[in-house]
Amino acid sequence: ALFARPNYAAIACPAIYPGQTIRARLSLVEGNDVTARLYLRYFGAGDQLVQVDGPPVLLKSAAQNVEWQVPPLPCGPIGEVGVELSSRHPASGQCVLHSFTWDGCPEVTFARPDIAQATSWKQAWVPGVDRPFFRETGASFLVLHSRGRGLLIQGQRQWTDYRAETVLTPHLSLAAGLAVRVQGMERYYAILFTADGNIQLVKCRHDQTILAEKNIGWQREQRDLVTLQVKGDHLLASVDGNEVFNLADPNGPLLGGGVGLVVEEGALTADYVQIGRVD
Repeated sequence: ALFARPNYAAIACPAIYPGQTIRARLSLVEGNDVTARLYLRYFGAGDQLVQVDGPPVLLKSAAQNVEWQVPPLPCGPIGEVGVELSSRHPASGQCVLHSFTWDGCPEVTFARPDIAQATSWKQAWVPGVDRPFFRETGASFLVLHSRGRGLLIQGQRQWTDYRAETVLTPHLSLAAGLAVRVQGMERYYAILFTADGNIQLVKCRHDQTILAEKNIGWQREQRDLVTLQVKGDHLLASVDGNEVFNLADPNGPLLGGGVGLVVEEGALTADYVQIGRVD
């Protein structure tokens, strides 16, 4: 119901993604043989929440750390995380939750899920474009923007060092490509295919700066594998497995942010968007 409301549907990026590590610090206050486990619930078939449990840990009176790396999920997004207690004795147990946090690089592929009636994966993308289409056949994404530059965004400011990958096709656009460390509509790095046949590595911090540019002879309607990796102030970009840019941005670098598909006055299609650890 949350995602089916036509006028007030939820559109928000999740806070936690597969590949990241959830950490809790717990101490037992009351009870015997009390076991704690971290759990999550993601939106699955029919946008119903499906629970996945972490490994059980026997609690002690002294505070202890419980950690769990979020496993790959067939759909998404993650809608709930928490701590679950259980005991073999009838009396309920009690514990103190001292802290609850998560960190690490996501390892996740965003694409059309092979699950019936799953629509919530679409609402996890924030549309800074005229029309984002989440397709049922062919490429997962069709993104259109008619005036200026638009972005379709997913992720969190806490993402720092990671590798983004997509297979995209620009269509009659002034520029189209893949963005990383996206902090908003005017703060990001991007690798862009431009209408004059060039490829650019740009930094947008309210104003755009072209960090590097070259001509690799690409053409419109050409489908390419694109990767953009960020680590510290260093950026590494490749097209179809061939390195095209390898440089540092020491002048006020953007150090964290999500991922995005970028299009300027035109359209692009993308098969998927994948986030992973830096090689």
